[in-house]
Amino acid sequence: MNAAIERDDMAQSLTDFLAERERAHGNDVALVYGNQSISYSQLAAESRRVATGLTKLGVTYGDRVALWLPNVPAWLACFFACAQLGAIAVTVNTRFRSNEVADIVGRSGAKVLVLWPDFRHIDFAGILRDVPADSLANLESIVAYDEGEAGVLEVLDALRLRRNAGLKKLEMDAALREAFLELERAVGEELEVLQ
Repeated sequence: MNAAIERDDMAQSLTDFLAERERAHGNDVALVYGNQSISYSQLAAESRRVATGLTKLGVTYGDRVALWLPNVPAWLACFFACAQLGAIAVTVNTRFRSNEVADIVGRSGAKVLVLWPDFRHIDFAGILRDVPADSLANLESIVAYDEGEAGVLEVLDALRLRRNAGLKKLEMDAALREAFLELERAVGEELEVLQ
């Protein structure tokens, strides 16, 4: 590959990159997770759905979204969703404990934190509970990802976060599904008005 082509590829945004892969290779496998194959089209659709959910949570250009997730497809969907919105994805290592989480979430000014509360049976909610209140001052929403575990919201509710009285705690699938349905209804109503 020549240098001119490489420079052009590097100038491409992440959103353009995923859209181009979806157009050119839509049904091809983008990633394999366990025994699940995810196509470029599926990844692009999920990232759009996540972007819609983040928008509903008030995330706009320049806002920070902390991703405290392991290497799962949802991490990529959130990352591409942030790129679509012009938001900044702040990665939080799953090995971090309260001091490190306090530092990265606090200094970044994250508005939303996406986490898997019980990944590998690690008490992420307990780690979060030990983060000093002022480190989470900008946090408006905590979104819980899970892969079928029961009670992720109960884990978050048990946090009794002393800081933000208005802090929203949402389950990822339910929150994003609701946001996507609201968007579909709004688009449908707009189309009816135009007809």
